[in-house]
Amino acid sequence: MADSSPRSAPADRPGRGIVAAGIVAALFLLAAIAAIHSGRSLERAQDDQNTYHLPAIRNFQRQWPHLDFSDYPSATTPAYHVIMAAVGRSLGAGTPALRILGALFTGGLLATLAMAAARRGGMAAGVALGLPMVCSIYVFSSGAWLLPDNAGWWGVLGVLLIALRTRVDAWTFAGGGLLLLLLVLTRQIHLWAAAPLCAAAWLGAGTPAGAMAADAPAGRARRMLAMLVAILPSVAVLGWLFHLWHGTVPPQQQSLVGGGNAAAPAAALAVAGMFGVFYAGFLPSGALSKPGGPRRWAVAGAVLGAFAGAVPLTTYDFPAGRYSGIWNLVLHVPTILNRSPLIITLAGLGGATVALWLAALPRRDRAVCAVAAGAFLVAQSAAHNAFQRYYEPFILIIAAVTVVRFPPPRARWALLGPLLLAVLLGSLTVWTMVGK
Repeated sequence: MADSSPRSAPADRPGRGIVAAGIVAALFLLAAIAAIHSGRSLERAQDDQNTYHLPAIRNFQRQWPHLDFSDYPSATTPAYHVIMAAVGRSLGAGTPALRILGALFTGGLLATLAMAAARRGGMAAGVALGLPMVCSIYVFSSGAWLLPDNAGWWGVLGVLLIALRTRVDAWTFAGGGLLLLLLVLTRQIHLWAAAPLCAAAWLGAGTPAGAMAADAPAGRARRMLAMLVAILPSVAVLGWLFHLWHGTVPPQQQSLVGGGNAAAPAAALAVAGMFGVFYAGFLPSGALSKPGGPRRWAVAGAVLGAFAGAVPLTTYDFPAGRYSGIWNLVLHVPTILNRSPLIITLAGLGGATVALWLAALPRRDRAVCAVAAGAFLVAQSAAHNAFQRYYEPFILIIAAVTVVRFPPPRARWALLGPLLLAVLLGSLTVWTMVGK
């Protein structure tokens, strides 16, 4: 789904993408099957599987084919559970077999990501940029246990790749609208992905170099109207489900869903700050040393990120949804006025990272990615829990999709960054599973 350009043409070979996709997906599937057969568990993933998602799957299996969506044990929309129920019923699969079949969603996500990166950056880049996703404890656990998260991230990736195409055509509207519908039927919070599709429609086609082609206002209006029609089914289906549930989640789960969380943007930017350094080699050579644009973008991003980290309360607080992941680090650093200097610093670094990534992108790609990032942060702010597992996969996806779009030259050691990140994330995953 990634488009070609003169800059990326030498690397835009389908064979390279297929090889990279196969390597990354195979590594995950082998590790996931080994984890399933080992009997070891990741407590959070297994608890979520056994408490929410497996009961929802079994519930739909018992009801088949007369499914009742008015109430079931998961807080997410039901597409993943319905698919797994259909597969499990037709094959008579037990839980281990269901987990292996469910891992195919993650295999598809990883293969798509590696292929998209390889088509622009080459096979080595596709593998290197896909490995942090393979090794992430949040991606791995959602793939090896019966959780719908990675099915949702696969849809998010697909929508982003459609929005980033240089062409705006029937595939943008029909394919984008259909994929968005499947996405929100898997996880309702991902309705935010309509925003980059709308941005793509508004901006119109791009030039091969990534600039925005000249366009008349009437053309923008027609495309926006067409995109609004394309996303209308997604909005209508969610509206129907919310009416059916009398809330944004099924009744069984409504007591577990609180209000929004103002610390979500700070937490997401802090994760981006931690990871951003590993992708620094992809930035155009001398991006920060040159006076002017990139440096100003970095400073502005750092200020905005630090501000996002300083305004909300950022102490470790279980009832307030600020626990696990990055919040565990907050426990070891003194706080000031119920604000964590660690979160403020990392959010500032994350703001600078995001700004530099946006500054390095061609104008059209920059606009689409900026809209996507903004919509993602707004959506996450509506959730009660500010969990790293809600942000880490998106950051790894957006990094892989964008850094291969930066203009050359990149540092010779650029690929070492994501490879080192993969080693660190993989070590954390293994230690969590076998080292405790």
